[in-house]
Amino acid sequence: MLRALVRIGDYKVDSYYGSGQGVSDILPLDGDELALRHQIWLATDQAYKGAGEALSGKLSLLKQLNVEQPVDDFAKAEAVQSIGPIAKMSVEPGEVDQDAGIGDYGLQRRSAD
Repeated sequence: MLRALVRIGDYKVDSYYGSGQGVSDILPLDGDELALRHQIWLATDQAYKGAGEALSGKLSLLKQLNVEQPVDDFAKAEAVQSIGPIAKMSVEPGEVDQDAGIGDYGLQRRSAD
């Protein structure tokens, strides 16, 4: 699953509105790098175009409103960086069967014969 979100604008007004809230898509799982890159590009392109439309619409709506104390979309703050340990998953086939509860609830393994 891919979620592509592109935001354009500045601290005062950005595109996170309406169609500017990103694009969700399903990625190919067959290991084809070109297909994966193509799908990511299409989703990012669609998100960018949606962000442009959303920012235009938002600016248009804001011109129609008379706000006494406008609030910025973002506050300036120091960047925070956090890097956690790399997750590693190692599963043996026998462990999966045991954890999945095969044999419970009337499920039985069938023999190959």
